[in-house]
Amino acid sequence: MTFLRSIRPGDAAPDFDVLDERGGRHSLADHRGRWLTLFFYPRDLSPVCVREACAFNDLYDDFLGLGCDVLGCSGQDAESHLRMSRACRLRYRLLCDREGTMRRAWAVRSFPFPRRETYLVDPAGVVRFVFRGLLWAQEHADRALAFLSAARA
Repeated sequence: MTFLRSIRPGDAAPDFDVLDERGGRHSLADHRGRWLTLFFYPRDLSPVCVREACAFNDLYDDFLGLGCDVLGCSGQDAESHLRMSRACRLRYRLLCDREGTMRRAWAVRSFPFPRRETYLVDPAGVVRFVFRGLLWAQEHADRALAFLSAARA
């Protein structure tokens, strides 16, 4: 088994072109000129993933206030994402990665199970922050916001 090189701060963010839970198309270019928080999570409506999604939702206004968009991404289909979005009343979009193309492009490990990783991309498309932690749901949002706040200060 060959593992892809992990994305690190200072790397160019990999481009993407995928649909969200409502059929909207998203690409990295859509976020040029703004910060972007992109978090990968294992599975819709699982307890830890719900905590993580809700943590980003609770801090969503803070991210927006700092000029940062938020997107979540996992391997479930639009229908599953829509259930999660409605159940958690999410104000940001969930990207559908059924084929795993985003996970591969961003080198997010999925063996033996999908990983939980968060990336913060600057307005020029450069990754500035990476956080990996499978069980630390709340910390993904907290640490990304703390980094963004410091970077924008």
